[in-house]
Amino acid sequence: MLMFMEDLRCVRFCRELDGGESKCEIRHCCVDNGFFAGYECDHYNDCEKLKRILGELHYESCIKNHREINRLGLENWLTYGKKHHYWDT
Repeated sequence: MLMFMEDLRCVRFCRELDGGESKCEIRHCCVDNGFFAGYECDHYNDCEKLKRILGELHYESCIKNHREINRLGLENWLTYGKKHHYWDT
């Protein structure tokens, strides 16, 4: 994941919506739609951008995390939620 992030040359976290250069389609989508993060999108379950960027292996764990964030709320998930990883699936 770190190599992936390095390739994108992200200068900010995705949730910082105040601009900055990035090649990441997900970040651009969040900014364009006014989302704090991708879990706010109604279509994250079948997001082709996520599938393309993360690949099948990481996509499933990402979707599980999105569902848990929506169920618990971001703050509760960060504190109490189970973080899903591709090796958990």
